[in-house]
Amino acid sequence: MEHDNDKVNSNLLSDKPQKSFKDFAFKKNEAGELVTEVFDDRSAFYTENTQYETETYAETNDYVFLNPSSLRVHLPSAHEDAWSRLNGLIGLDEVKKQIKRVEYVMNFDKKRQESGLTMDRARNHFAFLGNPGTGKNEVARILGNILYQSGVVSNGHVVEVDRSDLVMGYIGQTAIKTKEIVDYARGGVLFIDEAYSLWDPYEGDFGAEAVGVLMKEMEDSYSDLVVVLAGYEDDMDILLRSNAGITSRIRHQINFEDYSPEELFLIYKKFCQDNQYILHADAEIPLKKLMNETEKLNNARFGNARYVRNIFDKTIEKMAERVTSQNLEDLIHLQTILFTDIPQSTEIRS
Repeated sequence: MEHDNDKVNSNLLSDKPQKSFKDFAFKKNEAGELVTEVFDDRSAFYTENTQYETETYAETNDYVFLNPSSLRVHLPSAHEDAWSRLNGLIGLDEVKKQIKRVEYVMNFDKKRQESGLTMDRARNHFAFLGNPGTGKNEVARILGNILYQSGVVSNGHVVEVDRSDLVMGYIGQTAIKTKEIVDYARGGVLFIDEAYSLWDPYEGDFGAEAVGVLMKEMEDSYSDLVVVLAGYEDDMDILLRSNAGITSRIRHQINFEDYSPEELFLIYKKFCQDNQYILHADAEIPLKKLMNETEKLNNARFGNARYVRNIFDKTIEKMAERVTSQNLEDLIHLQTILFTDIPQSTEIRS
């Protein structure tokens, strides 16, 4: 029996020339109604498939973007100051400097091109190297908006995938699927998490098909497509050293350092602020101690901000038990985190 997702994918895959991101969209009028199809023949398909009305589209003020593969897509905001958002992230000082240098280079390239000067076909692809929880996904989303606002890409959306999104189980399927995703990302950023997992030295692994398509697209799409390969530094280093074709297409390499205990503490306080909690002064002492203990984990794949999220979630769990068991209902009790709510390191998933 054919699955609905299979219908979606087979309908979007055709012999016609592949379209850009906005071709997977419908225009909205001032009332927010879908009035003009940007597709040439998809309106009936849209209205007949409730999937598109729930899980497989993303929406902005002007468009509804159809998602052919239920991908994770982050859309740029025309009203957001991308640099303010980047600079507002805790830590990542060196990453911010590197992104700024990248913007200078891209603007320089653009000015030379506009002036009619000879220039290389710049391939603005990236390698993001670092442990989990160091902000690679978040920076990629902001990067899409920076590139869009700088005019480097036409749409600025960020399509986030990993091996499971690209690699299929039969010969030929992986190449088709990877090409479809690349076409959907065109005009923006294709972010491939744990990209090293695509490269397997063993013959017969279908990841090689995905790598082959990616290398061709990274070579040919020297404008209006940016690919970001992300993953652990050591594993990514092996990938880049073992495949000269990929290395030659990476123009920008950005290293994401682990957060310091002080930065982890600030991230925790940011979680509190974002979720309307108040951290009592007495709770700061055991919390800072807990953050300092993270340096002793000696775990090369320590979760950084994800680990802090686990600490925060465990804190709220303990707080909820305390407040509920004592029948505390005042607003101050529902907001204030006490030192007894801070978990021990043994209670936290790394």
